[in-house]
Amino acid sequence: MRNLASFSIGSVIKKLNRIHVRINSKHNRPFPKPRCFWLSEYAYKRRYVKIHPDGRIAGGLSRFVTSLVDFSFIRSIVAHEYKPLGCAYDPVSLFLLELFRYLEKYPSMSDFVKTIRDREKGKHYRLFALGVGPQQAVNIITKRPKNRLF
Repeated sequence: MRNLASFSIGSVIKKLNRIHVRINSKHNRPFPKPRCFWLSEYAYKRRYVKIHPDGRIAGGLSRFVTSLVDFSFIRSIVAHEYKPLGCAYDPVSLFLLELFRYLEKYPSMSDFVKTIRDREKGKHYRLFALGVGPQQAVNIITKRPKNRLF
């Protein structure tokens, strides 16, 4: 029988932490936009991950991925594309929403946006990607900018 210890959650987290350190040492450009201009703000939060006996992950793949990986390095990678003035969504939020759409197998972004706008169905996506609680998320999606991104 094959030893699966290297695939345990603890082992995977250690490997991801080493990768995160390497990414941060390579991509360390500060994000130029002041926080007062951010329409969303992703913040990594380590969450408990429960895997059911049948293999299902409580909270789905989106919760699993955002519990294991700190995606804040994305800001440094795309920082050169942003200007200091004007409002914008956190690039990490935008990346995560696209990742969630892919992980959850939504055929189109418009179908996924409908789910994000739904108060109940979209609350976890908004929490994980936009970094806001339920009431703030409702405010964000009802007071969206003119380009109607969400």
